[in-house]
Amino acid sequence: MEKWILHVDMDAFFAAVEKRDNPTLKDKPVIVGGHPHKYPRGVVSTCCYEARKYGVRSAMSTYEALKRCPGGVFVLPQQDKYTEVSREIIKVFSQYTPLVEPISIDEAFLDVSGCEKLFGSPSNIAEGIQRKIFEVTSLTCSIGIAQNKFLAKLASDLNKPNGITFINPNEIEKTLDPLPVSKIWGIGPKQQKKLYDIGVKTIGNLKRLSVEQLTPLFGINAPKLWNLSRGIDDRVVETETVIKSISNEQTFMEDIEDIDILKHYLVFLTDKVSRRMRNQNIKGKTITLKLKFSDFTTSTSQTTLDVPVNLPSEIFNIALPLLKGGTKKRRVRLLGVGVSNLSLDGSGEQMSLFEDTSSKEKEKKLQGSIDNILEKFGDKALYRASSKKNY
Repeated sequence: MEKWILHVDMDAFFAAVEKRDNPTLKDKPVIVGGHPHKYPRGVVSTCCYEARKYGVRSAMSTYEALKRCPGGVFVLPQQDKYTEVSREIIKVFSQYTPLVEPISIDEAFLDVSGCEKLFGSPSNIAEGIQRKIFEVTSLTCSIGIAQNKFLAKLASDLNKPNGITFINPNEIEKTLDPLPVSKIWGIGPKQQKKLYDIGVKTIGNLKRLSVEQLTPLFGINAPKLWNLSRGIDDRVVETETVIKSISNEQTFMEDIEDIDILKHYLVFLTDKVSRRMRNQNIKGKTITLKLKFSDFTTSTSQTTLDVPVNLPSEIFNIALPLLKGGTKKRRVRLLGVGVSNLSLDGSGEQMSLFEDTSSKEKEKKLQGSIDNILEKFGDKALYRASSKKNY
């Protein structure tokens, strides 16, 4: 049985949802992100194709986006709405195959191998999915079809928007060789510059290098890049993605130097991380603190515990010394907290004979009650007095 993978990528997803729900935005350069006059530290979540003609791109500062596109219409992101639309799209996928791997809110891999008898060729399946998504959501998507994940994802980007691109197994070399090396996963701007410096600009150029020649530039990733340059990728579609970490971060409207103010935000962030962990019944051993400073440099520090935790006080008590030791009286632009090295709540946990568990049990019960209230009345129904400044 031949293996066939689809990569479905929604076209300018957030911006497309906003245009769908507000007809006055039709044909306007919509930029999803707070207007820089009101949110000077904002970044572009995404933008429509009209805005991209001006050079606006995702992750760009909204200030830069406004400079490039003075007529841009800035719209605040509505994550809950996008998540609901994403669920509708996933339901469409499940009508064609159970082998679906969402890789973000607006894209997914589908393994449609063996589905030909039910739905026709892979191209017919892609056309059916495209039609059904538009019927259900009024949104367009682009789909790549190939025999592995790398080629399918690459193909979905070749004919946007609302395109379907099929990579024939007999024409992989013809398709890949002329493309820029940046089309390969793992090659970002820094790696691209390294390759440009030695005259490697296309995938065809890269393919002529041996693993030994690539190793000084890419280390242990050299064999992987060597394979990808030849269209080789043996990864399977994973229907159950393992969560590796849970984190939240906050970008500030103005840089903060006051450690007491940063502590208020730390309480707020550890509460959010803790709640997400409890909702998924998981704990973690490694707490990581992230700081981005006014000069845009970033610092991360972490502590690994003997036993996993998920209560707000546990995470906060570990993260606070990392915060105090990491700021060095520098002005902070962004603060983030994450927990990794995860396990299911109750697994891998050994109780100490001398540990006083009564206070921990009380906190667990209290957090359970708080979670119920927040679930019923919304995220801002309750908050800690120590994090009040964040509201």
